[in-house]
Amino acid sequence: MTVRQSWSTKGEYLSDRATLVVTCTSSQQALRIAALFSFDAVLLDYQMPEMSGHELAYEIRLIRPESPVVIFFGAEIPEGNPGTG
Repeated sequence: MTVRQSWSTKGEYLSDRATLVVTCTSSQQALRIAALFSFDAVLLDYQMPEMSGHELAYEIRLIRPESPVVIFFGAEIPEGNPGTG
């Protein structure tokens, strides 16, 4: 998640660009943080304890509908041709 910061002009934004990354260790913590701050983007893992990334994305969108949410899913890709069964 990146915390939204405000600049008075686009030029000021580009010259003084700063990004703050906020990481959370649980979905409950992410919901608490999302309730307090606005974010430019929210990045989630699909597989998490407590609730899935899909469930967390839904909850965050209720709190912050203006924040885009991206869900990543990391799984091992099996060897071999997928068409050979």
